[in-house]
Amino acid sequence: MPLAKTEGHSEPSTPSSNADECKRMPDWPAMSSTAKLHIVSHDECGGTHCRLRTVDIGVQFLLFFEAEMEIPVNTGVAPSELTIVIPAKNEAKLIPRLLNSLANQDYLKMRDTKILVADAGSTDGTSEIVLGFHDRLNVGVIPGGLPSVGRNAGAALTRSDYVLFIDADIEPASDSLIRRALELARRKDLHLVTTNIICREGNWLDKALYFIASVFQHLSRLHRPFSSGMFMLFNKRRFDELGGFHEKVNYAEDYFLSKQVARNKFGIVRGGFYTTNRLFRRLGRFRVAQLFVITAFKYRSQSHFLRDHKYWDA
Repeated sequence: MPLAKTEGHSEPSTPSSNADECKRMPDWPAMSSTAKLHIVSHDECGGTHCRLRTVDIGVQFLLFFEAEMEIPVNTGVAPSELTIVIPAKNEAKLIPRLLNSLANQDYLKMRDTKILVADAGSTDGTSEIVLGFHDRLNVGVIPGGLPSVGRNAGAALTRSDYVLFIDADIEPASDSLIRRALELARRKDLHLVTTNIICREGNWLDKALYFIASVFQHLSRLHRPFSSGMFMLFNKRRFDELGGFHEKVNYAEDYFLSKQVARNKFGIVRGGFYTTNRLFRRLGRFRVAQLFVITAFKYRSQSHFLRDHKYWDA
């Protein structure tokens, strides 16, 4: 059976007596819209039917060409459905919990979903821990910075239909959360989907404050959508149109972006994710609540968002 081969790759110098020769054929390169194929005689594969995989198209098929011919070829890799971006700095203690949870999601494409951890100069081995999950997840580490910078860096490398921004210290409360969020986004053609925040550490006040934040998310659908940056599933095309996260906004960068989404394009999926109370331990409950309320009332003031609230100084 003749086999097709891309022009520009040399053929084996001597015929092989077995099909292993096919395995040594070069990888398929990125090709133009028309690729010229040459015949490789069946003798070069030992007279055995060989199956080739074209990386560009991602489809396995048998080639039965007997003469030189031109065929149309897809010029790029078909976009995947989802990419996950996680900004992180010194998260060696908490990020394994998140990655384990992602590996256990019932989303069928999770194993092949690209997960980019934007590391802002961790010194506790965060990057090494992340890469240690390579046998369970398609993980990678890229340079990061403050959350807006890290998220944008990951989004810039994304070619999927959707991008999910999640924080390193969270954990989905159910194994179906990501699948259901994507289903909701597709079914209703939403630009942004978030979910509820569940604090399972600290005292009743910590839990109450995060519950109030979740309630505010639901109420925001009547006014200006608010999505916590801890879980933001964005339509990638719309994310790019909005210009991504404003990298000079160091506090409430999530609200600054989400309030630009149309109300009928914003959704909240049932369930939620677990988070810690370390924000309250770092800044204090009163300071967090104060910033939250002031920002809610000053949602139109760009100067408020651009002001240095010393959020990351503590």
